[in-house]
Amino acid sequence: MNFDELVKHIKNDGCRIHIYRSRMFIGDAVGTFQDAECGPIIFLATKGWSKAKFTRFLLHEYGHYLQWKDKFWHNIWSVCEAEDIWQRWITYKIELTPIEHQAARNSQLWSEWDAEMRGYNQGKALNIYRFNSKVYLKSALSYMASIKWGWENRKSWNISIPIKHIKNPRILTIDELYAPLTTKELAATKFIK
Repeated sequence: MNFDELVKHIKNDGCRIHIYRSRMFIGDAVGTFQDAECGPIIFLATKGWSKAKFTRFLLHEYGHYLQWKDKFWHNIWSVCEAEDIWQRWITYKIELTPIEHQAARNSQLWSEWDAEMRGYNQGKALNIYRFNSKVYLKSALSYMASIKWGWENRKSWNISIPIKHIKNPRILTIDELYAPLTTKELAATKFIK
């Protein structure tokens, strides 16, 4: 299945897609899923990204749609509105206790990791053209490390940690997902301001 066929598949599954011919579209985001009043929609920026890379972005956002569709999305955000908390905390509109911080961080990580795994599984199941499991997992692990870095440093994680430090791409255990950044991951963040 190529990119255009994947877009058609997602639309047939009930999710609209809006593709921007720009590099980023909301702040420094490349893709997002929203449960809008007019129904679920994926937004994706494609300019300057390889087809393989924006296919990975689309698979990740499709993972969020699948979360929404099977109510995972509603269940996790009913426990902790991590995205809203993140936005208010990073802009210093609220302060968090250590327990609140840990709960929001872990809810965010769980939601994003689950979307990554759904995207990964769809990439394999749908036989996406040139889908590379190793590269997908490297990108997913980089994204998780970036989120951890953002929560540890109270800064945006939209600038991803380089994937070159990930030597053994794999599916994380829950303990690995929630663990602090490793020494190697911390070393890879030194370029982030």
